[in-house]
Amino acid sequence: MQQRGSKITNKLPSNNNSFGSELKGFINYNLLNSLNFLLLLFILGTGLALSHQGPFFKMKGSLYIKTLLRLQVESALAAEIVPSELHETLGIYREAESLILEVRKVQKSVMLDKETVHKGMIKFMKGKFYWETTDPEKNLVIYDGKTLWTIQYPPADFKDMPLQVAKMRIKNKKNSPIILAEIFGTRPIESIFKIKQKSKDGALISYDLKEKKSEFGLKNLTLKLDTKEKRVVSLEYLDEVENEIKIEFRSTQFNIKIKPSLFNYKPPKKAQVTEY
Repeated sequence: MQQRGSKITNKLPSNNNSFGSELKGFINYNLLNSLNFLLLLFILGTGLALSHQGPFFKMKGSLYIKTLLRLQVESALAAEIVPSELHETLGIYREAESLILEVRKVQKSVMLDKETVHKGMIKFMKGKFYWETTDPEKNLVIYDGKTLWTIQYPPADFKDMPLQVAKMRIKNKKNSPIILAEIFGTRPIESIFKIKQKSKDGALISYDLKEKKSEFGLKNLTLKLDTKEKRVVSLEYLDEVENEIKIEFRSTQFNIKIKPSLFNYKPPKKAQVTEY
């Protein structure tokens, strides 16, 4: 279910973002065929007009029609048509000033034949995120847009042990947590992935996402939406070491005030920091 503020509600954020998203979807998907049809009429009309101006122009008119028709077909094939439900739902997430998501992450190691479940919260703000896991153990993943921090807290029985901190400068995006910043980020999803509907069960629709360029090093990405509630339900993929990952988004809060300083992490003096 979706939340606004501290209240649980099925309503979307009450601002103009939803209308803007619907308008974009209408223009991108419902008018595309009409615009192509009008352009086709223009091409045929111009070609026919030339063909009535004598043999020379008739030949030119025929060549004109063939050339522009070829370009029109190539342009139509190159255009990435995004399903309207996906475009509208992700538009709501992207246009929000901030997001707070309750998540459940299931990780299955095929090599070890072991499954672990992690529960926590993710706070998003324009391509940055703060992912705090509280169950079964506490850890943090913080991304400020350039650097990825992973903070592991000591077990409860060893509180005096130092924090284990990993610092990674993101030169490329081949790191699985970064995928979340992109899915809910500002780039249109069709600029990153080739999209194909996988399955539909009532209001639940799953999409296969295939990278156009190998940016994340992930495989078998599947994004599931609830088209009735206009929310992202889950994201599944194989990570860099072939672990099966499923991230379930249990609840979502939109436009909750988050301090920008939350993403500016500075490890404590006693922490053991490893840089990559």
